Amino acid sequence: MKFSLSILIAMCSALLSFGQHQKLFDVEEVILTDTIEQKKIANLLKEKPVLFEDEKYVVRRTCSGEWGGSVYFRNKITKVERSCSATCAVTILKAENKYLVVNSLAHMSGFTSVVEVKNPELLTVFKLPSPRSKNGKKQIRYVGDDESKSLKGTKTLVDTIGITTLAAFAYQKQPFYIISGNEGTYVAKIENKHFVNIDKISDKRIWTYETMLTKPNGNFQALFTGFKSGGYIDVAKNHIKIVYFK
Repeated sequence: MKFSLSILIAMCSALLSFGQHQKLFDVEEVILTDTIEQKKIANLLKEKPVLFEDEKYVVRRTCSGEWGGSVYFRNKITKVERSCSATCAVTILKAENKYLVVNSLAHMSGFTSVVEVKNPELLTVFKLPSPRSKNGKKQIRYVGDDESKSLKGTKTLVDTIGITTLAAFAYQKQPFYIISGNEGTYVAKIENKHFVNIDKISDKRIWTYETMLTKPNGNFQALFTGFKSGGYIDVAKNHIKIVYFK
């Protein structure tokens, strides 16, 4: 009888453990009211002059909102700059020698995409199209005409609406994405061209029109604006701290 009872208890414990979700990330939410400290953090996060840089490329971005955006990979040796469409690039992660261009735009319900660039040398050299019309010596172009429309040399990993991507980072050699929608804010990964939520990090939807990223002291940080008074997200390994300015 004792033996049977022990087995029953063990089985129940196993079932309970199986049903529980083991969180991969620790989350901390903080409200910062010190305006001087807020300015220090905002200035620190704005210091990074380029979107991404490694030993081969310097990458910059342009953004014309819902009319399009671009990323430009400049080869440090040849000085040739090649581009692809990216509306609008938030950050670039490098994983297994591939560049993951993370795009997001807070327009209407929001939309986001992640594009893989395996070899930037396969991208196109951007050429400004002919003007739509002329008025004397003045050339007429519309907003977005100076953005790349090319997807050559890229592979779309995910492309979805209704959410925005605040940040992306690597943990345990895997790419993770901080996404936000009507149901809250999550850490997610990509599977079969869809975001799969890993951990919920806030019940709030963090709506931002501009995200600035940097890595001070080895930590990954993302400053968001437009959500009430803004704030930032700090990622140190598996610890995520969301700081709201008030």
